Amino acid sequence: MAEEVEGLGELLRTLQALPKEIVSVKGGPVRTGLRAAGKVWQRAAQANIDRIVAAPNKDGRPSVSSGTLKNAVIVSRDPNPQRSGANERVLVRLRKKGRAPNGQSVHAYGGMLEFGNEQVPAKSWLRPVVPEKSSEALSVFITETRKAIDRAVKRARRKG
Repeated sequence: MAEEVEGLGELLRTLQALPKEIVSVKGGPVRTGLRAAGKVWQRAAQANIDRIVAAPNKDGRPSVSSGTLKNAVIVSRDPNPQRSGANERVLVRLRKKGRAPNGQSVHAYGGMLEFGNEQVPAKSWLRPVVPEKSSEALSVFITETRKAIDRAVKRARRKG
């Protein structure tokens, strides 16, 4: 896949040429790019939630959303990315402590929507995001990582 993406090889060579102090400080430019790409997926997941909520119920009545599930979708840094073989990784996930006005956890509600249960069919809002938005997220990753590299190099020149 790396050969198919324009600019990724050049970006990798640039990162490898930079001193470790610039690249690895708090995740460096890669973390910035990953977070921006994660935001693309976050916005797409939130749009999917809006689409699902906007669809009428079985009885024809519209759904009423408190926005709790949509607002609980976040982008966070993986504290242990090495478990997946990565150096840096961000996750698009649900906030841990979110609760709907009725007291139900956002994890329970989000999982029920995503996978369904015996009474409710699945209305996937997160899984389709990655294949739909991968090219956009990759493009944002490359652009934002390049910008972050430029900022890091300028900062290093000022210090040294």
